[in-house]
Amino acid sequence: MRALPAGLFFSRRRKMPAPLPPPVVTDAGNEIAAEVAFWNTIKDSGDKRLLESYLTQYPSGRFASLAKIFVARIDEEASKPARRPKCRPRRR
Repeated sequence: MRALPAGLFFSRRRKMPAPLPPPVVTDAGNEIAAEVAFWNTIKDSGDKRLLESYLTQYPSGRFASLAKIFVARIDEEASKPARRPKCRPRRR
């Protein structure tokens, strides 16, 4: 063994690396399932407020483009004048 210069010594403690952060836990599977379940409950409703609620919650969601199309259709239908029912002349 070699002698160390005065004032120097070996430390038996090894500097341990900092622990790694915990893995990011994503709940993507449940989030996707929640979005699909929400969409399935509103897609055929014809309710503009529900479709807008979907777009608020999932602005870039899987069904956002469809929701926008459905909202546009509802707006288009609302802007059309109401049709009068055709009346048949009365027989006398």
